[in-house]
Amino acid sequence: MIFLQGGDGFLGSYIYKLLKKNKFKVKKIYKNEFNYKNCEVFINCSTNSRKYLSKTKNFYEFNNSIKNIKKTIVKFNFKKYILISTCEVYSDKKNSSEKSNINFNNLSNYGFYKYLCELLIIKETQKWLILRCNGIIGENMK
Repeated sequence: MIFLQGGDGFLGSYIYKLLKKNKFKVKKIYKNEFNYKNCEVFINCSTNSRKYLSKTKNFYEFNNSIKNIKKTIVKFNFKKYILISTCEVYSDKKNSSEKSNINFNNLSNYGFYKYLCELLIIKETQKWLILRCNGIIGENMK
């Protein structure tokens, strides 16, 4: 079983449709729903995606990113955790790779909190995958 938090969002809804189309057992999980505790894979697409809010509302960013991640790590049992993150964790987005050093002093609030989420997952889970997306666009974009 795969749990997908953020399955109604822009990217999450696409991932949900793709998993269902390929016959995976997937359940959408909502931020306040903790009835289903055991899964093979937990995919989190539900951290804050609104960069402009992180400029002025740090508690919004903290609650919707870091607190969200911590809650899912504590409340669910999973074999692998997948986080949909952002390339905003890189100071130099044009010349970066997964091996690039990340200087958090040069990051925006948005990139900084996403990087903290990644570190939390790396520290507290055994098997993880972090996907750093760049400029997602598509037909359902609002």
